[in-house]
Amino acid sequence: MAKAPTPPPTSAPDGATNEALTPAPHGATNEALTPAPHGATDTARPTEPILRVTSPGGPHWRAGRQFGREVVELTGADLEAMAGAKGVGPDEILRSLFFDDQLSVVRAERPITAAD
Repeated sequence: MAKAPTPPPTSAPDGATNEALTPAPHGATNEALTPAPHGATDTARPTEPILRVTSPGGPHWRAGRQFGREVVELTGADLEAMAGAKGVGPDEILRSLFFDDQLSVVRAERPITAAD
């Protein structure tokens, strides 16, 4: 007797897959331990917001710091220190970075490590 045809996969919500889970041997799980793609964070660990700042055109000073082609990661504490050195609030530092057309500023998250 012929096998019944397998139905085509259907769309799953929110990017989930419709792959059938088969029991894993000896109590193991079916979840693969793969590294997160570049720029993604592990949702199980706490994260902190950061800004990644570069100056694609070469060295450029803003808010008391020099930025260049290499990425500079700024934390909230960094922004507060920069603001204190300039005698302004952190919101002024944020505005000066985001509205500088010579800088590339990207919001990101990074895992909090024991050293932080």
